[in-house]
Amino acid sequence: MTDAPDGSEVGVSPPAPSPSDLSPSDLSPSGMSLPELSLPGRNLWQTTPRLAAAAGATVGSGRTPSGMSYVQAVGDLSHPIANYLMVATDGAPHDWGAIEAAQGYLYVLLRPGSSLSTAWREQAHARRWMRLYRLAQMVHPEPTRTALAWPEVERSDAVRLMMETFFGRHATEDQAAIAGCYQRVNMPMVGTVDSLGLAAAAMVSPTEESVGIYNLCVPASRRRLGHGGSLVKLILQASGGRPVTLQCEPSLVPWYERFGFRSVDFVEIYAMRPKDKAKVL
Repeated sequence: MTDAPDGSEVGVSPPAPSPSDLSPSDLSPSGMSLPELSLPGRNLWQTTPRLAAAAGATVGSGRTPSGMSYVQAVGDLSHPIANYLMVATDGAPHDWGAIEAAQGYLYVLLRPGSSLSTAWREQAHARRWMRLYRLAQMVHPEPTRTALAWPEVERSDAVRLMMETFFGRHATEDQAAIAGCYQRVNMPMVGTVDSLGLAAAAMVSPTEESVGIYNLCVPASRRRLGHGGSLVKLILQASGGRPVTLQCEPSLVPWYERFGFRSVDFVEIYAMRPKDKAKVL
């Protein structure tokens, strides 16, 4: 959660847009207009709509009345994978009407050289949005160019490991919906396999300008044996020389730095406090 200010409102917000201002339009993720973001931010901007669509959500993109770029997913699954508003902002406190109309989760991506202002954080707190987590965004700018193919593994095995690693505490019906999304989405599932079975897995999201790593995981009983690092190296080799990007917990930054990644930005994910979200719904 963000640092708790006194809850008072700072500055003046523009008038809230009508619901029609935020209606999702038809969207082809490969052809969507990309805002000015870091490479990890741009990959995430293109990847999340594909995941949302695979989860059955309606996806669209556009600009809010003040010109803030957004991509939005509206679906039945109460999870950031399928019900979110992602904004590219300079950190100024504006377009709160658009943000409050999201009714789901909020991804905040910053334009290069920007930072979230104190006024922005104070307004977020006053409007009952709480920060769930903050992830470092990292990039490996120049992987070795090789002809190595993606080290793809059995998709169901990779999805099963991801569900055990990241989604074990979710409700059973949500787990089924998320697993179905990962089964359907057109992104390679890569990994390493040895005599004991699947040793590491990840999903990769290739775009024209980068390759994103998502959900890198290793079975609990096989961690600290080098399996995750071996998979990272294989992905770097198979990227075709494109920069490789990822989002991770800040505590994992030193581990990824060992493989040549560097931090370039961050993404913050917010949710409306449950009792306030119920009022909106």
